[in-house]
Amino acid sequence: MKPKLSPLLWGILLIVIGTLILLQTLDVLRSAISIVWMVLFAVAGIGFLSVYVADRQHWWALIPGPVLLAIAAVILLSETAPRWENAIGGSLVVGAIAISFLLIYALHPGFWWALIPGGVMASVTLVTLIDAFNLPIDGGVVVLLGIGLTFVLLSFVRSEEGERMWWALIPGGIMLLIGLFVAAEQVALAGYVLPAVLLIVGIYFVLRGVRTRNAPPPGGPD
Repeated sequence: MKPKLSPLLWGILLIVIGTLILLQTLDVLRSAISIVWMVLFAVAGIGFLSVYVADRQHWWALIPGPVLLAIAAVILLSETAPRWENAIGGSLVVGAIAISFLLIYALHPGFWWALIPGGVMASVTLVTLIDAFNLPIDGGVVVLLGIGLTFVLLSFVRSEEGERMWWALIPGGIMLLIGLFVAAEQVALAGYVLPAVLLIVGIYFVLRGVRTRNAPPPGGPD
């Protein structure tokens, strides 16, 4: 049996086409071919999302769905607000990729790996926005801190066996340390921030080691 489009999808599709035709009539849109591409990307994005809605096992459909919708939004901006398209067009697409992976984890908590590309792409999205609005923030520092925080947050997630993934603290801590060092160096504080971070981390490991040595053996006293 061939799959059929649901009435909801048909309704959304007709609303989108009708709106685009109206915008073309009012000279809001400059190019008819843009309407065609916009509709194609929007329909394809909605189609992938409907595939997931119909069968949640098709989690992969959550990746192209938001991305294709974001591309359709970029085309719409290029026709209605070119300045905004030039400023945030790339951010919309990269942000959609981040949202795709974060959706996969939100809807399928067992797929903890999706947090890694989701966090990385979210960091890249922030960098594109920083560049777009010429903010006085180092994009490299944002990426380092973003990736570090992603792995730190991952350490709080439990695997399918119910254990926390403590290993994520290693790459997370390293990336955060590098990011803080680079940020501090730019404001001439590296001589203070780096020793402070090392002292804090060192004290943490010392206290953890003392606590482990003083802990009673697993079997307890005979």
